[in-house]
Amino acid sequence: MKQFDVVIIGGGPSGTSTGTMLVKSGFSTLIIDKHTFPRKKLCAGGVTPQAKKLYDQIFGEGSYTFSDTTDKFKIYFMEKFILNGDDFYTLNFVRREVFDNQLLTRYKELGGQTIEGKKAIKFDLENNVVTLEDGEQIGYKVLVGADGATSLVRKLFNKDYKPNIFCMETYPKNTLDCHSVSLYAGLGGGYGWIFPHGDSVAVGYCGPTSRSKQNCDEFEDFIKLTGFSSEGCDIRGAYIPTEPVEVPCYKNVLLVGDAGGFVFPFTGEGLCFAPYTAMRASETITAYLGGQIALEDLPVKYKESLQKIYKIGHDFNELIKRFGKKKFLVRVIKSRLIRGIGLRYCRRHPDFVNYVIQEALDGDFSLKSIRKKFKAQKKANKKK
Repeated sequence: MKQFDVVIIGGGPSGTSTGTMLVKSGFSTLIIDKHTFPRKKLCAGGVTPQAKKLYDQIFGEGSYTFSDTTDKFKIYFMEKFILNGDDFYTLNFVRREVFDNQLLTRYKELGGQTIEGKKAIKFDLENNVVTLEDGEQIGYKVLVGADGATSLVRKLFNKDYKPNIFCMETYPKNTLDCHSVSLYAGLGGGYGWIFPHGDSVAVGYCGPTSRSKQNCDEFEDFIKLTGFSSEGCDIRGAYIPTEPVEVPCYKNVLLVGDAGGFVFPFTGEGLCFAPYTAMRASETITAYLGGQIALEDLPVKYKESLQKIYKIGHDFNELIKRFGKKKFLVRVIKSRLIRGIGLRYCRRHPDFVNYVIQEALDGDFSLKSIRKKFKAQKKANKKK
């Protein structure tokens, strides 16, 4: 039976990021994925500046390629245009079929090992053994679950956790020569997006899993709204979690990326939290395998390293809970008059709206603190 320091289930960005950092630290590492790469993967593919910085740090600049880049944003409420968000935020785009394969190739170049096209079907947590579908057994000192929103590894110690968002997406040809991001709020129970990818675009829609049938109908309506055609295109669906799991580590088993529910809750974006959690996991694993921390301290140390993510998730859920309790506020928000006033304010003050979006992307959800920072920045700009 082959033995490795670390076995990682899943060869997506979180798995390859974890594996690459551990290989660099001198540990024997194996990534197991049920697919053979390159493989198709549903994802809008937006790489924020924060995410790019992390991937460059792990894999090195030039290790992957972009399908498009833009700083042009358009925001809509249903079909009604709200504002342009130009020049405040540069977003790069990747096709996951290409991107994931490039990261995995870089991991292999550094000496990491893989098993592709075979599914791990059994995990013996007492004896630290993974069994593949063909009966092969592999031993490990640490097991990492990087197998996405419906993670099998997570179910070993958290059977009740379920992702609460369902997404649908397709890649029609870029017949409108679109090279800007368009976000559509207020569509049924979720929101829609258009992301440019050179000669194609990612057209997607997501909503609560409790509205699966309605989401499918609303997605069809949204495609018509965009002006693109999905005829002949492959439409794919996937689940997204928006809340981190309560326990991201059990003994010597850690969860990273979507497997741990580590997704930016406002947008469902996971390409930034994937390398971030991978970094924290690899640091914790290195300390454990190096003898700096004991096995019983591993879960505590790992969760402590992720406190920033847990705070974002907590603040987001508290905001939703408070909003839900204030029925009067809900009625006001649904008012056409109030929405109209809000839209006019957005058009008159796009600089403030852009600033709010930027702060939200950086993980600050307090409008009070954002308003103070914005006023301070405006004063500083006037002095200049």
